[in-house]
Amino acid sequence: MAVKLAVLLAALGVCKGETDVRKAFEDFVAKYHKSYDSEEEQESRFQIFAENLRQIEKHNKEGHSYQLGVTEFADKKQEEFTVDHVGCMTKNQKPWSSLPYLGREEFDEEVTLPKSLDWSKKGAVTDVKNQGRCGSCWSFSTTGALEGAWKISSGQLVSLSEQQLVDCAKNGNMGCQGGSMDLAFEYLEKHSVCKENSYPYLAKQGTCHESNCSVAVPKGSIVGFKDVDSQNMKALMQAVSKQPVSVAIEADQMAFQLYKGGILSQKCGKKLDHGVLLVGYGTENGMDYWKVKNSWGADWGENGYIRLKRGVPKDGECGIKDQPSYPIVKSKEAELVVCDTPLHHGVSEGNAEVVRLLLDKRADLHAKEKFVGGTPLHHAALHGRLDVVKVLLQRKPNLEAENRKGQTPLHVAALYSQLETAHLLLDSGANAKAIDAQGNTPAGLAKKTGHRDMEDVILEAA
Repeated sequence: MAVKLAVLLAALGVCKGETDVRKAFEDFVAKYHKSYDSEEEQESRFQIFAENLRQIEKHNKEGHSYQLGVTEFADKKQEEFTVDHVGCMTKNQKPWSSLPYLGREEFDEEVTLPKSLDWSKKGAVTDVKNQGRCGSCWSFSTTGALEGAWKISSGQLVSLSEQQLVDCAKNGNMGCQGGSMDLAFEYLEKHSVCKENSYPYLAKQGTCHESNCSVAVPKGSIVGFKDVDSQNMKALMQAVSKQPVSVAIEADQMAFQLYKGGILSQKCGKKLDHGVLLVGYGTENGMDYWKVKNSWGADWGENGYIRLKRGVPKDGECGIKDQPSYPIVKSKEAELVVCDTPLHHGVSEGNAEVVRLLLDKRADLHAKEKFVGGTPLHHAALHGRLDVVKVLLQRKPNLEAENRKGQTPLHVAALYSQLETAHLLLDSGANAKAIDAQGNTPAGLAKKTGHRDMEDVILEAA
């Protein structure tokens, strides 16, 4: 028990002597499978570790909103860490600017934003990955944004291959020496995207062999991008309420190197040098935060995530509000996006005021588009436009209307992980036991897509 306590205290940086520090270093070496070329290097690493441990102890005694701790990088000086894990973005590149520009995300005052949101709990974010000692953060930010967009479009969450980008996207990217999301998406616009399990990550550049991989996202599925009104907190909240958003931040600080948990509220600058994925936002103990997925492994931070203070003026914490963008994708399974009538179009655009005006002019609430036979409510359920869903529900639509796949709007909400929409439909009397043409209930579709929260909500209503 005493040994466990000593190890715990050491991990927290509460060390009273060199013996405790030595023991903490030994545990660190064992945990992270560290090996050094010589006794001299090991001693040098120990000295760096000891100094970092002292900094951890000092910081955690000061009562900040975030905590430092022993991470995989605790035996590195800050400048070493920066070379290996930060600075992996090509400067002055804007994500996806070479793709068709589909507009700027500006905050709509008519939209009611959720108080909190987390795509990692809605089944649209893959497990945390680890870029290793390779400056490939740009590839992880790219795949993360595309994984989320593809899940929302197709209903399928598939882990995509960063190694494909490191090996093959030589259109200005430099593999482990850095790159940009812009150039990565320029490449993927013209190529199919590989599944990670068929083209696994190696943390080093190799020979391109994408022609032999299993395709996850077919060529031509990326149709363009939207950027987000810079330095606008509500616009960024609105954007991430639709799908995970790619962002760039400054991460060359000790607070990142040794971050273990809490809400980072340190002034960390706006020199954008690291590509990450914004997956949500929330509030804890009165402090608003952004939730960000990193690519330094699940042992770093909060299971691989970091929370950054939300509400910081201008650039935002670590520059997070400066260059947010997200891709727009299409899939064959998501043909509900095809619009036949102005009402369908207004719903898909998420414009509640236009939808209201069209309904006032007696637009057909029950009209079905010709491809999959979806009603306007099917479209709203697909896109998760909550304000539009509310407008439609006020007009008493047919909640049991089926598209050509036999799916009700609740089936569609379940398939595309639109949990808030499902709540609204169930509260309005949607049938949780409805069965589609393939014999699936809404809960069954939620289970197939891995959205446990959705499945539980629908089963409880059934």
